[in-house]
Amino acid sequence: MKSNLIQVAISYAEKGFQVFPCRQKSKKPATPNGFKDATTDEQTIRGWWEQNPEYNVAVATGRASGFVVLDVDGEKGDTILLDRGLHTPATVTVKTPRGYHYWLSYPSGGIGSYTDIFGGNSGIDIRGDGGYVVVPGSVLDTGVYEWLMGLEEATLAECPDWLMERRSGLYKRPRVDVRATIEEGNRNQELFRFGCLLRRTFEGYEDILSALLTQNERRCNPPLPTNEVERIAVSVMRYEPEETNQVSSSPSPKKNDSDDTLPVMRRFTDMTPPTGPRPYIVEGVLFKGFAGAIYGDGGSAKSLLMMHLSQCVARGEDWLGFKTTQTNVLYLDFELDEDEQSRRAYQIASGMGYDSPPEGFFYISGAGYKSRDVFALALDVCKENNIGMVVVDSLGFALNGDAEASRDVLAFFREVEGSFRREGISLLNVDHQSKGGNYQDKTIFGSVYKSNAVRSVFQVEPGDRGDGYINLTLRHKKVNFGPLLEPFGASVEFEDESVRFNRRELDAGERAGEKTLNASERVLNALRDCGAMYPEDIARVTGLELGTVKNKLTTLRRSGEVTNTGNKNKDGAFEVSLSSTDTRDDDDDDTYLDSQRAA
Repeated sequence: MKSNLIQVAISYAEKGFQVFPCRQKSKKPATPNGFKDATTDEQTIRGWWEQNPEYNVAVATGRASGFVVLDVDGEKGDTILLDRGLHTPATVTVKTPRGYHYWLSYPSGGIGSYTDIFGGNSGIDIRGDGGYVVVPGSVLDTGVYEWLMGLEEATLAECPDWLMERRSGLYKRPRVDVRATIEEGNRNQELFRFGCLLRRTFEGYEDILSALLTQNERRCNPPLPTNEVERIAVSVMRYEPEETNQVSSSPSPKKNDSDDTLPVMRRFTDMTPPTGPRPYIVEGVLFKGFAGAIYGDGGSAKSLLMMHLSQCVARGEDWLGFKTTQTNVLYLDFELDEDEQSRRAYQIASGMGYDSPPEGFFYISGAGYKSRDVFALALDVCKENNIGMVVVDSLGFALNGDAEASRDVLAFFREVEGSFRREGISLLNVDHQSKGGNYQDKTIFGSVYKSNAVRSVFQVEPGDRGDGYINLTLRHKKVNFGPLLEPFGASVEFEDESVRFNRRELDAGERAGEKTLNASERVLNALRDCGAMYPEDIARVTGLELGTVKNKLTTLRRSGEVTNTGNKNKDGAFEVSLSSTDTRDDDDDDTYLDSQRAA
């Protein structure tokens, strides 16, 4: 039987609803930009459904189409509403495979899209600005979407007052299980969270303290001393009731120098002793809950490299030979736009052997918006989608200040990066580098605190390049948790709509030029790669001072690692070579490079 979904889609568009396709029997968008591609243009809509007549029909919610949807999943959602004495108004209603969609008129002042508005996996969401719903006529494997009260049978009711409260952020309320036992290591944090929840109901310090003391006796194992609970109550009272909506596990950092907000004091004996190695996102490269940075000149492919790293992390796959811990990833873009980044994401996914980027890979374009607002949105998105890593591309555009002013840089790390760190989310900052001088000696552009405030820093340098490829060298410039990694290489291959990354070993000449190697290693690598040389030639290849080269050659002669060939130059300096045949097989490296050039 011929599908009529194209007519269904056109009928919604004729009513003024902005339409776009979802994949067959799915809620996943079939267009690159999802709801942002929604339109009422009939020609565009026909083009989509001519590609696949079985595409499901979705409508963008919020201001785009003039309505909001209260999404309630089945019995659980209904029970939560009833338990709170809340009711859904009589309005246009859709039966979904899992529950109900209540269509409501778009409110003055607008409303966004929020998930789990009551916490605890309530199954109650709001679909407003920035959201969409699949509509009747569409089918999932688990069931169909059908009208209970259609657009011809009912009018759109106004959003109830309790729903509008969520517009101001009440959905961020701390989630506290008042029955669970609180063990040592979490007592201060959990009582603080509970106090913040109470702050929206009780105004007085005595009421807050009394409730916290009760919880302390009933739930804490063992209970905290009374004076410790009193200090927690004092910390809670520093917040106005509406501010506690923004508090999760600990007080926020100071908003400015006159803000007297303070963190909660904890005893070391209350903290859980660490076990095992420090958790990482990428082993040795990026650590869980701490910021990292990668920098280089324009054209060094650092953004592509981070796009590739992001997809590896979102899939839990190794990145250039380094183990990763799978987590959802957000790419926070301040330089380009959604069209370009989508193209890159799909090209890199193709190079990895996939049809599309991973489900756990998210994107926000911050270009043209106030950066602090974008970061606040990004933090909410991270919490709602269990995102553990955020790539900031690039910090120079996102800083909202003078990159060379320590005041502005420190403010970013205190106010922005700190808010992500308290949630255990790692920022990986892409940045530009200083001008002039030797490439290896360049630092991140701007204040030294850009490097000081992060825990792992990489420099990427473009090297040999040709038609369809570029070779990169990555240098680990700083790390706080563990040893510096040896310099390593990556090759980037460009083929049609595919971008492929591979780990490559640096050849002897490249290793000889790396200042992270000691002087003796650099001299030996130069001789290994170039054969017999005079001291001044070694100095030129390695970048070492001539006096340093001569001193190292004296030591290496004594150890039997190098020998004089018997040849002298006009200055009387001996030519030197390795004492024995090199055991390294550089033919493989040469073959690899030749294959790259031929690609």
